[in-house]
Amino acid sequence: MYIRILFLTIILLMNKSYATEVGNAKIINLCNFPIFVWSTANETNTTTNFLPANNGFYTENYRFNPNGGGISLKIATVPVDTVITQFEYTYTANNPNVYYDISNINGYPFQQWGFKLIPSISSCPSVFCAPGPQPCTDVYNLPDDIATKSCDLSTDLSFSLCS
Repeated sequence: MYIRILFLTIILLMNKSYATEVGNAKIINLCNFPIFVWSTANETNTTTNFLPANNGFYTENYRFNPNGGGISLKIATVPVDTVITQFEYTYTANNPNVYYDISNINGYPFQQWGFKLIPSISSCPSVFCAPGPQPCTDVYNLPDDIATKSCDLSTDLSFSLCS
């Protein structure tokens, strides 16, 4: 009986889904003005999340994009998603990693205030963009840039604006 239970336990552990270990994408508004966030996949999301000034907060568990692509958290300083910074992530059920990046391809609304993305696991790559007119080399500024990072799927990614 003991061997049967041990065998079943081993089988269950080997087939364990990564879905129970997914982390969170977090956005923290440290700016002295409100910001606006849209979480989109392959469909336009018309729900605008309002983050008040000085510690407004948004979080979501990592989720799948139904068409196999990633999720984009579009972030703006006004309630229109035309000039945005994007916090993007993707994962699949059969991979123990989350892949993430920051994109300023559709504008750079936080250029004068800067931002940082800090993973909850210190060995994972962070992103830091200092305030100022210089382009940030840690992010996508052009489609051909290389700025994607990866970490264990259980990692929380905290993106602080005006940090």
